[in-house]
Amino acid sequence: MADRGFSTRAILQAFAARGAFLLVREHARNPSPTEERPRRKVGRIETGTVFEQAVSIPDGAGGALRLRRIEIELDTPTDDGDTVIRLLTNVPADRKGATTLARLYRTRWRIECLFGRLESVLESEVRSLGSPRGALLGFCVALVAYDVLALLQAAVQSAHPVCEQKPISSFYIAAELREYYGGMKVAVPEEAWVPYESQTSKQLARTLVSMARNVDPAMLLKHPRGPKPRKKKGYAPGSEVRRQVATSRVLAAGTVDYVKKDV
Repeated sequence: MADRGFSTRAILQAFAARGAFLLVREHARNPSPTEERPRRKVGRIETGTVFEQAVSIPDGAGGALRLRRIEIELDTPTDDGDTVIRLLTNVPADRKGATTLARLYRTRWRIECLFGRLESVLESEVRSLGSPRGALLGFCVALVAYDVLALLQAAVQSAHPVCEQKPISSFYIAAELREYYGGMKVAVPEEAWVPYESQTSKQLARTLVSMARNVDPAMLLKHPRGPKPRKKKGYAPGSEVRRQVATSRVLAAGTVDYVKKDV
């Protein structure tokens, strides 16, 4: 699932050649699919009306790659002024309906936010790892660490109903772990963790929620910043804005004035 920056014939052909499913927002110019059938209305989602249409692009081997175009006519335009969002997918209609895929694409922003948290919270991009393999390993370790972080965040949210109205911050959880994990390893012997190794996933989930009840959620809640007040820009005459001043003349004038003052 990707945005329109990945809507190229080469990428779509590569996904299909490897037997992978894709859901990509269609770019205005690329991959320029050929319409196979007229579009038809299939239903509605929370943000607009959903249409579906059969399209195709060359598969790179002399044939055609069959795709489904899903169009969402928005009730309210986006921030960029778009009134229609077009998606391309090779997921068969009998597996996922158009409205289901349209709702799924609405969650794509969560993936982009994930990469932002990987960088800001877990520092996934280690600049000193110049080797591509080393950098990839560090990024994969950050992905695994984020799974653990998301699990702890879910446990705290389940243990404290107040988190339903005010979400907790993954940054604060990571900061708590950095500060106390080393001391915990020293204070708690390794034998204390052995009983938890044999627990099933459901038992471990109940244990984590039970432990999370001892957490003060007020220390982990997000503190969203309010909207910035708009400041009216000052006015400058166009003649002053377009006036060109030579830096050499300014420096020369400043030097002469400085010399005169010293004299």
